[in-house]
Order: sequence, then C-alpha cells, then structure tokens
Amino acid sequence: MLSGVIFAATLVSSSVYVTGQYGKTFISLWLVLVLGAVCGVFLSLLLPKTYRLNVGVIVLFAALAMALFFAVNNNINVTAYQIEKVRISEKSTYMGRDAKPYVSIDKFSFRKQLSVQAPADVAASKYVLLKIKKGCFGYKFIDSYQLTAR
Repeated sequence: MLSGVIFAATLVSSSVYVTGQYGKTFISLWLVLVLGAVCGVFLSLLLPKTYRLNVGVIVLFAALAMALFFAVNNNINVTAYQIEKVRISEKSTYMGRDAKPYVSIDKFSFRKQLSVQAPADVAASKYVLLKIKKGCFGYKFIDSYQLTAR
C-alpha cells in the first residue's frame, strides 16, 4: 500500500515538474519523449525480473529521467542570459475554471504559451521581454519574462 502511494506521488510530482520545465525550454517534444522512453526501458531492465518491463515502472523511470534532464539542463553550468524582445502571436484573456490568461510567442521555431496573472496586462501588451539562458545540454530556456506594450 505504502509503495503504491510513493509510486503515485513520485510519478505525479515528476510529471508536473517536467510539464512546467518543458513549457519554458526550447526543445522538441519528441526528443523529450524518446529520451524518457529509452531511459525508462533501460532502467527497468536493471530491476529484478518481477518488475522488468512493467509499464508502470517504465513510465515512472521515464518521468524521472525527463525530470533529471530538465533539472540538469536548466540549473547546472548555465551561461549568461540574454534579453530578447519577441512579438506576441496570440493572446487569451479568458479566465475559466482551469484556464488562465496567457500569451503565445514564436521563438527558435517553437511556440510557447506564457501564463499571465492579470488579463489587463495581456490586453495592453504587444511584446514580451524574455530573459533567455542556455542550459548545460545546450538547450535554451526562458528564465523570466515581462509583458510590454512597446
């Protein structure tokens, strides 16, 4: 029972972390998924026979591998940042049950949605000032951002 709770908590927390980090890192989704799947299968083969190639174990190891990838890329050996001004390509001021206002930008051939606290900020802005850093594995990520009208 306790191991099931630990399994679920680890899987959920890793998945939430990976989702947040992917949202601000300029990297292909397919690359992240393949990295996770390969690591998940490989690590599951190292376990005793009863857990080997178990789908739940593979998914858990995949989530942990992706979380480790993002943690290392975004926190270790990070280079100096650069500030870039990017035009907003899409806006949403809708605030529903699970929806928050956001702006979308296109940068490095990727579309990223950036959450915003106040809908008034979204309506008044045309650009986003991005503080971009280059991570340990060479993938750039958004460290912080600010909406601006000009």
